[in-house]
Amino acid sequence: METVDEQNFERYGLDCPLCMRLLYEPLTTPCGHTFCRSCLARALDHASYCPICRTVLYVDSEKHPVTVAVAKVCEELFPDVYRQRAIEEERECTHQFDAPAATAAVAPDGTPPVETQPASNSGNSSRSSGTTETTVPVTSGPAVTVNQRIRWLPLFLLDEAVFPYQRIQLHIFEPRYRLMLRRVMASSRQFGFVAVFRQPPAGLNVIRAAGGHPFMATVGTVLQVTDCERLGDGRSLIDVIGINRFRIIPETVHIVDGYVVARVELWNEDSESETENPDVAYLNGRGPDPELRTRFVSLIRDALEFAFDAARVELFTPASQGSVSPELHGLTPVLGTMEEPSLSELTQCETESETSPRSPARSGPEGRGSRVQAVTRISFWLAHHTTPETAERQRLLEMRSALERLDKVMRGVRARRLPMLLRRLRMESSNSSNNNE
Repeated sequence: METVDEQNFERYGLDCPLCMRLLYEPLTTPCGHTFCRSCLARALDHASYCPICRTVLYVDSEKHPVTVAVAKVCEELFPDVYRQRAIEEERECTHQFDAPAATAAVAPDGTPPVETQPASNSGNSSRSSGTTETTVPVTSGPAVTVNQRIRWLPLFLLDEAVFPYQRIQLHIFEPRYRLMLRRVMASSRQFGFVAVFRQPPAGLNVIRAAGGHPFMATVGTVLQVTDCERLGDGRSLIDVIGINRFRIIPETVHIVDGYVVARVELWNEDSESETENPDVAYLNGRGPDPELRTRFVSLIRDALEFAFDAARVELFTPASQGSVSPELHGLTPVLGTMEEPSLSELTQCETESETSPRSPARSGPEGRGSRVQAVTRISFWLAHHTTPETAERQRLLEMRSALERLDKVMRGVRARRLPMLLRRLRMESSNSSNNNE
């Protein structure tokens, strides 16, 4: 087939009426109109009818088959443009943009970012429900990466703070987040969760964010989608788990198609050295301060004892709290759940300076990483169940040192009189066992 002028695809009727670009993965609706798959999906996020003739559509854009004949013509007649469309779609799904361009969302004076406006359509209302323009350019070259810890990440904003290892369920119904979820599911299945506040909490660094909440935290949690159930009307119910933390690079925050995207610096405690993470030295028993080393050993012993007993009597299970009042001790419900640490994870918290009859601590890089991970896990597990306030949870999330976080959590545990609650539950459990005998 002879190649034609690749800039004149509109003459052949091969342009999408929503994005005005060459059709990519074209879908033809029962009413006879053809759109890009992604464009039709975005239009159906807002209304379940054809953007051209307003016919009600019962179409699942993700499962609807591509119109093979139209796709073949587009690919054969305009190979370069079609190839560029494929690159653009991949870049949009993976949120890979040029760093210098993504600086408009947070101004130097801290003013809120400006959302991108719908593409000009010369009064044609049928096209306003389709795609919107973004000010972030998409290029065909490789993504600019400073190092492996820095990446682009779409952000989900909510007035909650989520910890690593925490499992939550989310109901995705807003059009902007439905679009974000489709792109996430087509790529890494990961997105960032960031707490937002109506007023900046004391002691927290925040930046101005677009939307209903003006202040956005600078540290969040990467969430991995483990299950996604898509409903017939386009909404989704997803299960996610926190896998690690990140810090937002403020000057790269940007609004893309209604939701926030930013470059973030990932925090990975397992691979950090002693110079990057002082916890590693203290967990190896080589901390420079003897008094602090002794204090951390005692702290870990107290935390382990409390965690063992709490897990044994299911302290954080509402059904096990019997006649006690959970609210009196600050055990109010929080978003999501977190599995209790296993015995091996608890015993892995032991430092090399400790001797434990349960399990000796391993030495070497593998043992060192496991101990840091175990202490991090214990600190977040206790923090999740004992700290319901969003601002305080965010402060704990932002602490780089797991030992300092554990210390703060244990001070909160004692302040809330949780050891007293634990003893009471143990007595109830013992009396119940005796009565059964």
